[in-house]
Amino acid sequence: MFAGYLNVWRTTNVKAPNASSVTWTAISTGETADCNVLEQSPANVDILYVARGGSLKRTDNANANTVTWISCALPGGSSPTDLAAHPTNANIVYATSGTKVYKSSDKGATWTNISGTLPNIYLSCIVYDKNSNEGLYVGNETGVYYKDASMSDWTIFNTGLPVVDVRELEIYYDASNSTNNRLKAATYGRGLWQSDLYSTLAVNPSNQNV
Repeated sequence: MFAGYLNVWRTTNVKAPNASSVTWTAISTGETADCNVLEQSPANVDILYVARGGSLKRTDNANANTVTWISCALPGGSSPTDLAAHPTNANIVYATSGTKVYKSSDKGATWTNISGTLPNIYLSCIVYDKNSNEGLYVGNETGVYYKDASMSDWTIFNTGLPVVDVRELEIYYDASNSTNNRLKAATYGRGLWQSDLYSTLAVNPSNQNV
């Protein structure tokens, strides 16, 4: 497990029976700004991104005894509000930054704006559906939008959801029954909401659940 404060900390025994037995080791040094986002690559667990105010760094050896950090380019010139690493391609990572969405195919060295016609509204979060064809959900100050590789632009994904500031998105996957997979949206002041995934609704639109 990794935790971000000023520096990034790592533990390898977070499941120890006694909390007092859990040990943490700093794997970065000398930082002066708090971590805002940590994102580990599912495709390569040695890759870890950390965003701070005005900086984005990556390590390719997060589990080594001595961890080396590499400075990445800032998507759109500003610090990301959220990151989503591709589930199977270790080179690809996505970011929300300001009012835009970006994609990098070289682990953050360069970024491409994939915002399309998204409204010019501040974006807080992004999540990748691992069972989709590049299916991405983003949350902004009015709701949720979706896009996958088969679509030329983003589409609003708000049926049943009030106009609300979405601060965090996560996907729950049911290992035994994929029809139970859900998108979870944490909002500012309106609680937690859920919906069937876009892929499920495309087959049966009546399944939407919020």
